[in-house]
Amino acid sequence: MPDKQGNQQTILRIALGVLIIILILRVAPMLRFFLFGIFVLSIVAGIVYLIWRYSNTKTLQKKESGTVEGMTNAKIRHCDEQIAKNENEAEKIKKSITSLQKELQMSEGLSAAKKKELKRLLEGFEGELKLSYAKLDFFRSAKKKLKKIQRNKQVDQAIAAKEEELKRLKEGHYEDLADMEALRSDMELETLYLDTIESLSLKLNDSNSLESVQSLHKELEAMTKDLEGGEV
Repeated sequence: MPDKQGNQQTILRIALGVLIIILILRVAPMLRFFLFGIFVLSIVAGIVYLIWRYSNTKTLQKKESGTVEGMTNAKIRHCDEQIAKNENEAEKIKKSITSLQKELQMSEGLSAAKKKELKRLLEGFEGELKLSYAKLDFFRSAKKKLKKIQRNKQVDQAIAAKEEELKRLKEGHYEDLADMEALRSDMELETLYLDTIESLSLKLNDSNSLESVQSLHKELEAMTKDLEGGEV
């Protein structure tokens, strides 16, 4: 139904465009060649678009028909068609039964054979009505079960998607924890470096000899060796 509506809208747009071009040609004849070219291109583009849309729709339908969801949808549509068909038949049968019942009520003057024939026909139509009702019950029940299968499939897909999302979140948490642990370790090391540098600075302030300053310098270089990539 949506595809038919889309095609109808496309045809209406093309028709409207043609009408507008015709009106413009009547008002401005000098533009007829230019507008005629646009008109031809529009027609060609519209035809190409309709062909593409039809082909794309058929391809999607073919892909869908091979999936569980597609097959379920096809069976549901079949049930809807059969329900509508049997409802229509049941209405016709009921009208025939009503007509035969009226004939029997006004059967005075008819022969016994005619009355018997009317009764036979009435019983036959009543049997057909029961059969139509039985078919309706079957297809309505089948549709309910198919809907349930469809719903369960949708829930399964939702669960699978949420499981994947949860998995990604957990993996992200593990990565975050690793990053947090690395950051904590780096912060502890940096704090140690800062405390040591501060301690060396205090010692430097108390040192009055060249040997003491050089010794503190070597100690600082050794401590910061890891920070400089192993180079002293």
